[in-house]
Amino acid sequence: MRTAERNRILRRVFSVSLCLCGVLLSLSSAEAQVTGDSRRGAQLFQDRRCIECHSFLGKGGTLAPDLGRRSEREYTPDRLAGVMWNHAPAMWQLMAQKGITVPSLEEQDAADLYAYFFSLRYFARPADAARGKAVFDAKHCSRCHDLRGSRIGPPVAEWHEVSDPIAWIREMWNHSGKMYQRMRQMGIRWPHLTEQELVDLLVYLQHLPETRAVQAVFAPADPREGQALFEHKGCLNCHTLGTREANKINLLALGKPWLSMAEFASVMWNHAPQMHRRAEATGGSVPTFSGAEMNHLVGYLFLTGFFQERGDARRGRRVFVRKQCASCHEQKAIASAPDLNQFREGISPVFMTAALWKHGPKMLEAMKQRGISWPLFSGSEMADLIAYLKSGKP
Repeated sequence: MRTAERNRILRRVFSVSLCLCGVLLSLSSAEAQVTGDSRRGAQLFQDRRCIECHSFLGKGGTLAPDLGRRSEREYTPDRLAGVMWNHAPAMWQLMAQKGITVPSLEEQDAADLYAYFFSLRYFARPADAARGKAVFDAKHCSRCHDLRGSRIGPPVAEWHEVSDPIAWIREMWNHSGKMYQRMRQMGIRWPHLTEQELVDLLVYLQHLPETRAVQAVFAPADPREGQALFEHKGCLNCHTLGTREANKINLLALGKPWLSMAEFASVMWNHAPQMHRRAEATGGSVPTFSGAEMNHLVGYLFLTGFFQERGDARRGRRVFVRKQCASCHEQKAIASAPDLNQFREGISPVFMTAALWKHGPKMLEAMKQRGISWPLFSGSEMADLIAYLKSGKP
């Protein structure tokens, strides 16, 4: 794929994400009521001179990574906070060399930047249109859908939702009933889609001449509406969010700690046959969604923690000690280090990032004077640490 065409597709995907993140990205700081706005974050990225080192889609500095490029799938809010902590000393040194004053971020600023960062990385996996075409054929999509003309199902040229991930989830779900019945008649097994396959398929569909001109129409999402839909659509008949009930699945206790939008779409798709069989057995019906209802539902699920990484407080205690946080915040090697219990209710990735940029340079200097190593985080360590700090046990 040529660079110009790749950038065009990325801009379409990212423009969707910018709209979504303003609604969804309360991060794990919902308790602290700090909600990020990706548009403010984009402006902040300019105003705080981040763009002088980082670039996005080829615009900006080259001294630091291009934030528009695909990254490894490490960027939950917690892990992004860990990455920022890891690289902060090097960033501050580079800023000093360029004569840039290290900016002090409030929690709102950090939340806005997170919303912007996440909008750039909404599809975390790299996508390939050629692989997507292979998926379209291998999963039997082409047996029912032509690119332009009608076969059994509507042609791809009429798929206006390919540029909006949440609308795509809605339409896949709504049409699953008819597809399920027709595929049984044709003797075709329900196609299981992995996250990677779905991302490749979406990029292939977005790259087609028939869909290039499609512009997504966005609707605002209201998590309160989403909660009402979760109840009224009958989701509560089979699922709970955090509680244990007989014969129901607690969605927050599933093994997968976090999901991307693409993975959420693949999970919904793969789950559809089970839902339809259950409806047939019980005489019920599978709910469908219209308009912005799926946006509302996703917003509600995000705020409940469905998409978030879940840290382990016991492991977090070990991180707290191993990274020598205890030497300052418990043992007072640095007398000015605060008691973290006073911030317990609001500790989140946003809080940790704001603390880093407000107090980090002074922390680094004090730690150097006392021979304390700057903490580095990997994997789920930041999520575990946050879980421990929120437990109120430091």
